[in-house]
Amino acid sequence: MNIYNTGWQLKKNISKNFEARKKKIAPWLGLGLGLGLGLGLGLGLGLGLGLGLGLGLGLGLGLGLGLGL
Repeated sequence: MNIYNTGWQLKKNISKNFEARKKKIAPWLGLGLGLGLGLGLGLGLGLGLGLGLGLGLGLGLGLGLGLGL
């Protein structure tokens, strides 16, 4: 019974600390996630468009040259 009691107290303290910490960390985490997602999407779109254009140009040139020859 005593061991269980101590464990419960410990759990209560940890969760109390976690709650307090969560309030401090949450805004930064949100900001970090927002920035991460924004950058990730931006880079993803940029790369996607870059690759798309590169392939388009490559195919266009390849076909143009192939037909020209």
